[in-house]
Amino acid sequence: LLNEVIMKHANDISSAAVRAQAVHGIALLLDAQASHGVLRPLLPLLGNLIHDSVERVRLACVKLLLKVKKLKGIKYYHVVPSNHILARLAVEGEGLRKPTGPVASALTELLLNSYFPQHVKGSEQMRRTLHFIHKSPSAARVFYANIGRHLEINNTSKLIVIMIKTIKLAINREKSYEESRRKKRNRVDDGDETLEDEEDNDTEGMEVIASNTHLMAGLADTICTVWTSISSDLIKPENINCLEFVQSSISGTTLTELCTHFEGYLTDIDSHCTKKDECDRICASLLCCAGYMSSENIEGLCEYLSTRIKTYGEATSGERDTMSLIPYLATLCSWGMENEVAASLGKSIKNAFDEIRGVYRCDFESATPSNEEGNITRSKRKQSSLHNQDENSSAIFPLIPGDAALQIIGFVISGKDVSTVTTRDAILSSDIACNAIENALENATTAADNVLTGMEKLCNDDRLSLILLACEIHGRFALHKQAFNNYPIKMSSQARDFFIWITNRVVKNLSQWKEKEDMISTMSPFQDLNLSRISAVGSRHSEVGPPLSPLPISPPRRRSNLNSSPSNMDASFISMEKRGGVEFTVTSDISSSTRSHVMAISLIKSAINIYSEWLLVGVEVTSEMRKYVLQWCQIMKHDFVKVKSELFPSFCRLAIIFGKLTFEYDLLSEVLSVFDTRHSACKGLDEIISKVIHVVLSIRDSESSKHALSFVQTLLKASEMYLNYDPETINTDLTNDADIEDLSLGKNLGLMLAVEAIMNHQKGVVLLIKMLLDHLKTGKQDNLVFSFHKNMLTLSCQKLSHAKAIRDAKVLLRAYEKNDSDDLCQYIKVATEAIS
Repeated sequence: LLNEVIMKHANDISSAAVRAQAVHGIALLLDAQASHGVLRPLLPLLGNLIHDSVERVRLACVKLLLKVKKLKGIKYYHVVPSNHILARLAVEGEGLRKPTGPVASALTELLLNSYFPQHVKGSEQMRRTLHFIHKSPSAARVFYANIGRHLEINNTSKLIVIMIKTIKLAINREKSYEESRRKKRNRVDDGDETLEDEEDNDTEGMEVIASNTHLMAGLADTICTVWTSISSDLIKPENINCLEFVQSSISGTTLTELCTHFEGYLTDIDSHCTKKDECDRICASLLCCAGYMSSENIEGLCEYLSTRIKTYGEATSGERDTMSLIPYLATLCSWGMENEVAASLGKSIKNAFDEIRGVYRCDFESATPSNEEGNITRSKRKQSSLHNQDENSSAIFPLIPGDAALQIIGFVISGKDVSTVTTRDAILSSDIACNAIENALENATTAADNVLTGMEKLCNDDRLSLILLACEIHGRFALHKQAFNNYPIKMSSQARDFFIWITNRVVKNLSQWKEKEDMISTMSPFQDLNLSRISAVGSRHSEVGPPLSPLPISPPRRRSNLNSSPSNMDASFISMEKRGGVEFTVTSDISSSTRSHVMAISLIKSAINIYSEWLLVGVEVTSEMRKYVLQWCQIMKHDFVKVKSELFPSFCRLAIIFGKLTFEYDLLSEVLSVFDTRHSACKGLDEIISKVIHVVLSIRDSESSKHALSFVQTLLKASEMYLNYDPETINTDLTNDADIEDLSLGKNLGLMLAVEAIMNHQKGVVLLIKMLLDHLKTGKQDNLVFSFHKNMLTLSCQKLSHAKAIRDAKVLLRAYEKNDSDDLCQYIKVATEAIS
């Protein structure tokens, strides 16, 4: 019976419920002490279930370990090795899984006595904590995120204080160490040569020092994680003593000293060094704690933040790469100053565009909006209010360069760490803050209009990149704002206006632009194409899901699905968020005569990608947006080689998303047909089209066959529109060595490559053969189309290479041969011979 339960039911791949119940059954048997001797050698056979793909089974396995832990004769780490337990704990905090989920919480309870025992001295607790953080940082992060659930708040507060004191001790120890080394160097200079060994001996046991930034970063992250996990409990009246106890160990002055010490390392290390990232993590985690402190305990910290922001603004572009401003913004936002932060960022951006227009302004005042006296008065009152708000915020948040402000906004809306999430949530939850940033970003469309119409003659490449970055961030910001405030998500009016502007101004400008000789030989001013966006769309992770921006109000509560593990967010969305405006940055010098052309291409590319993300987060396809996209697609019809090479991958991705949502692939066939000749082909065209076909035919959902059928049918119909047969050879059969070009698809290279890719796909070629047989069976076609279908059937059978595809095709041909007319049987016979 035990062999049946453990070897068969616990490994039943067809049902997660059976596997979970098998583990529960074994756990019940452990209640009988007489079963321990029999089960001891069998329990390790259940250990692999801790890595089961279904959460329900993993949770059952961990509960089994918790029961084993209470037994005297069996050790739980003999059932599942400790390295597997730590690996599972680390994985539970990855991706979209919450680090405070049921499995992570149960694993924390399992390891609690090992890494934070209660009946030992504080020094021993700290020793084990440091060992855990050093050896398994990922697992430690999840462990300490859940530790507050299994300890009293007094003990958790004590842990925070001990870790803060450890960081202070590490800094003091390093200072003492440096002082000791300085004295020894002086003694060596005086002629004492026996001190080198003493210096080596002093370094022993000095691992817990501030220069060990890897350990300090893990310790600071742990302080922030633990404090965050109990922050809501600390502010309760009954826990006021614990809050005061924690705050007594750290003040604004202390935080300033700690951050200043670790920021000192940044001037002595390479900008791409791991130590820089660790120092940034330390400062970010320590400043995150400041957000939970009362106003009486942050004295001196405001001046420090203001100084750091001012230093950031005065630094060069290269120096800013070694600095991170997000933690300082997160601290200000946690104090309720998100409106001031947004106002200063918006003002910095607006000043940059005023400079582009040749107007150097220092505030938000603009030209008089109207000649009506009433409107002027109201406008001045509003401007005065904004001006006063700017004066109040400028004392803490000085102005910074416009490109730096744009990069910061890009980081804020795309980051996933604690600091960026805090800043993003605060800004997106405030209408005043959102309006300040949106009003500043709208200046980018005005500047772009001036470049497109030729009004701006002095726009260099740096300013062009600034305009493109601002336009792209404007579209992304609208997406995040709407995703944050609404569920289900609907397209905002700002985004709609942005797409209308792209259609009416940018696309129209590019359509009227006549290709020049220097454009043909000019190298592409953009970075290399990111083909991973296309391949990611059809993956199993590309299901339409919640937005990347956290929602202030959770969606309607649903039952937890313990029979399946959650999938990650669409990889293409995350790729887009990480790259941000970099993808639309001009990377080579271009002549002034082509700036308008480059601007239009980049803006259209940005609009395509942004609209793709709107669709991926759940926005419905509307007839209005379909009309706009079709107008954008007409640009591909122009004989602009660079337009096609830059926009084709983005259009393919958008068309695939359209098809996944609507089961209509007309847009994709339209995009594929733009390359009508070899002369118009771009680099890597065959690779791109092959990926597109593979993605569509490999969609994995309940209606995958419907997607494949609709796509092949649409592509076949589009191919018929480009037929260009010679009347004298219309009824000529293909030879054995025929190729795809012999189908003469009007010499349309894009469609020929698409059809060839279908023929090389195991699933696609069988579906194509079935569809061609259905068309030949009806016989209601003109001579040209009929001959095309007949020759395509023969060529498809010749191209068969996969063993499974050959078997399926033969079965399909035999089925049609038994039930159809003699004419069709003749074509089936030719197709069968082609397979042979």
